[in-house]
Amino acid sequence: MKRAVAACLLLPLCLTSCAALLEREYDEAVAHVEDQPALGGAAYRVETYPALRAALLSYVEEGLEEGSLRCPTTYPGNLSVDLEKARRQLMEEDPLGNYALADVTFRVARVIAYYEVELGFTYKADPREMVGLPKLASREALARLLAQSLEDLDTQTRVYLTAYPEGDERYFSDALRQAQGLCPAALGRPQVTAELYPQTGERRVAVLTLDYGEDLEELARRQEALEQALDELWTGPGDDPTPQALFEAVKERCRLSDQGGSTAYDAVVDGQADREGLTLAYAALCRRWRLECQVVWTAQGCYAVLAPSPGEAEAYIDLTGDQFAPLPPPDGGDGA
Repeated sequence: MKRAVAACLLLPLCLTSCAALLEREYDEAVAHVEDQPALGGAAYRVETYPALRAALLSYVEEGLEEGSLRCPTTYPGNLSVDLEKARRQLMEEDPLGNYALADVTFRVARVIAYYEVELGFTYKADPREMVGLPKLASREALARLLAQSLEDLDTQTRVYLTAYPEGDERYFSDALRQAQGLCPAALGRPQVTAELYPQTGERRVAVLTLDYGEDLEELARRQEALEQALDELWTGPGDDPTPQALFEAVKERCRLSDQGGSTAYDAVVDGQADREGLTLAYAALCRRWRLECQVVWTAQGCYAVLAPSPGEAEAYIDLTGDQFAPLPPPDGGDGA
């Protein structure tokens, strides 16, 4: 009986000790990243003004119409003032914001130990354009993009320029010229105009409009005729013609004439072209047979340029000559 009473007296003490263990506070160590991505609708946690700007820009880059931020009550400065400042800078100074945004709205509410900011984004451009917008840092990269536009007969191209040389009035026309050399079978010879967002700065979004000055359906029809003519131009044996064999095929089929046209179509389909048309035809035929070749314009005229073999220099081909005679780069042969 005494043992039973003792056990009953000890039971409350045990329960009290267990409860104390369960109620004891503990700390959990979690790695902190200030600019956490807002995945699955989660909010960005921002603690500084730069993080605030980065979060807003991230939503625009994803083309989202809604967003959410969480800022601790220890956020330095006035959160509402900083939100308005970030909105203004995003819309006026950032290339994506200046190009795409019509407005950004925000609503701030305090939730115990933090502020919750609900964001709304209104776009003046299709927000889907923001996802995958190509970012380019050089004229050469822009030329490669425009070469694809020429091949597809696109009339408008959008691009994010990360190193735009302000004041270079020939930047876009030179890039288009270089693109024509990279895509020698393209028939369109468009004029390019550019709208830039914002108006100043090294980083810009550029909306490039290509005006071909011709009916696009007719250009597409002639493109098909050119491709068929290129397939029929080489009639020699084997499936691996040399650059010299293709040179001779072009010279046999196409006549050089100052009164001829300036495209590969003029040379291969009509059989008569000027130096530029003949050179484009040769480069197009080389590429048709998987030989890397492009056209460049120099102070001495235009040349077809064959990709060099390892340890060798580029070979410049002058289509005005009667013999296949690769030349070293002439003065001014910079590929522009």
